[in-house]
Amino acid sequence: MSFVVTIRIVGTVIPGFAVLFTLLRLYYRWSRRHLGLDDAWAAFAVLCVFFMTAGAWVRTDRPGVGPFNHSQHVRVIGYYMLNVSFTCVLWAARMSILFSIVRLIPYVMVL
Repeated sequence: MSFVVTIRIVGTVIPGFAVLFTLLRLYYRWSRRHLGLDDAWAAFAVLCVFFMTAGAWVRTDRPGVGPFNHSQHVRVIGYYMLNVSFTCVLWAARMSILFSIVRLIPYVMVL
C-alpha cells in the first residue's frame, strides 16, 4: 500500500468516526434540550473536518495520476485548506472541552 493511499484512508476514516460520534452527541444534547456553547464549538469542529478531509484528498493527489488530475495550483490550495482547517478543528475541539469543563463547575463556586 502506498503512502498516498494510507494518508487517504487514515485522513478519511478517523475524521469520519469523529464526525459520527460528534453528530450523535449533538443529537443527544438537542433531544434533551441541553445545547450549550461547548456544543456550538463541537459543531464548528465538525464543519471544519469536512474541509480538512477535502484538503487532504486534494493535497495527496498526484499530477497525471488518478481520475482528478489536479494542477499544482489546486494542490497548493489543498495544502492551505488542510493546514488551516486542521488548526481550526484542533482549537475548536479544545474550546469545546474548555466550555464543557466550565459547564460542569457549579454556579455556587466563583472562579
